[in-house]
Amino acid sequence: MMNIIINFKCYQESSGKNAEIIAEIINSIKYNKTKYKIIIVVSPFDLTKIVELYPDLEVWTQHLDPINYGANTGKLNPKLAKERGAKGTLINHVEHKVGYQHIKQLIKCFDSDFKVCACVSNLDEAIEIAKLKVDYIAYEPINLIGGNISVTSSNQEILQDIISKINDIDKNIDIICGGGIKNKEDIVLSEKLGTKGILISSGVIKSDNVYDTLNTLL
Repeated sequence: MMNIIINFKCYQESSGKNAEIIAEIINSIKYNKTKYKIIIVVSPFDLTKIVELYPDLEVWTQHLDPINYGANTGKLNPKLAKERGAKGTLINHVEHKVGYQHIKQLIKCFDSDFKVCACVSNLDEAIEIAKLKVDYIAYEPINLIGGNISVTSSNQEILQDIISKINDIDKNIDIICGGGIKNKEDIVLSEKLGTKGILISSGVIKSDNVYDTLNTLL
């Protein structure tokens, strides 16, 4: 099954009460769509409320730190995130790079039912992080994030190379692609290229009508 991972980022359109509105729309749509698995990645500030309101949604949180309870002011505790209902996390996004050691230590904080999706921007980074046995690797070329040119049309050879190299390391890792994805054709093409889903943000969050956009997309 293809994964549709929707990153809420920190847009005003997807924060606070607006995050709850978008989550409600996604929750209403997901019951009518059986082909895709929909995952939303929300701000840690919105996590608890959205999980309470929509317990059937798979909700991840943006970024976590490899720490335990204790004197860690300003850090995001992975155990608390899980306690508050997060099912996974999106880590190492280009807007918040953390690197190999951070991800390696973070994975040790969880058991197998908590999903870790690590973002990468090139082949070397993908190969390095694949050795950590993350659940998902999301390939997002930096120059395409938030733009109108899709990774599925402009970076096909690199994407297929990443898929091949990661499969050689660990066939259990699902490869996701992101960057400039805006329409149904991008999703269909990403599946044909061998990915297990897409990572999308502004194409949904900043659209004029989130409901219509998602219905068209899915």
